[in-house]
Amino acid sequence: MAIRATGQRILVEQYEISRWVRTQRFTESIAEHDVTGMNQLAREFVPGFPDAGGELSGHLDHAINASGSTLKGMLGTPDRIWTVAYDTFAPGKDVDMALAALTAFRPSWSVQAPAGLAGSLIVNGAIAGGRSLQDLQALGAGNGAWVDWGASSTNGAVLHLHVLAITGSPSGLDYVLEDSDDGVNGSPVTAGAFATVTAPGAQRLIVPGTIRRYTRIVRSFTGGSTPTATAAIAMARR
Repeated sequence: MAIRATGQRILVEQYEISRWVRTQRFTESIAEHDVTGMNQLAREFVPGFPDAGGELSGHLDHAINASGSTLKGMLGTPDRIWTVAYDTFAPGKDVDMALAALTAFRPSWSVQAPAGLAGSLIVNGAIAGGRSLQDLQALGAGNGAWVDWGASSTNGAVLHLHVLAITGSPSGLDYVLEDSDDGVNGSPVTAGAFATVTAPGAQRLIVPGTIRRYTRIVRSFTGGSTPTATAAIAMARR
């Protein structure tokens, strides 16, 4: 699957890199350079996620941002958590979710680019289409909006949580998945809680079994003074 560049929102771990990426593509296919036994960390196999390869291009090492050094610091490290939205992370919006390793950086120069190094990053991993459950904005404790999937499913789901910033000095943030038959009366999903968050970062959560038609995220914070967290959450049914 491919994603257009205009208006997209790209999260990798606790960073948003949308501003500095001009084009980005993930394709569900086996990359030619992964046919051999070389670089086994280049591809991560995730149950329920098709294999994928991709490339990001843009001003990834420009002096005005740290995106290049941040991403290049992840080179060769598996299990990096990616979530990409077509336009926004409003609940119910389509997203692509990837668990991928950055395997190469290709520097380049362009006379059309501002002073600084442009380039592209090669990504290999696994990808699936999903939906956003929480918009990327500063929110306090509370209940998210119900997302209607049209039907229940029995094979579980994979969820991504990206926490970019925390204010108000809470001692812990908890995000729990709830499901419902009618979008009114809900209850926590078994094994549907992320680990308590104490700092910006990202988590991937695998939820087994049946998940009912409607889902939402419930946020609860411990301690602090009017705490908020800027975070996005997405889910893909398997």
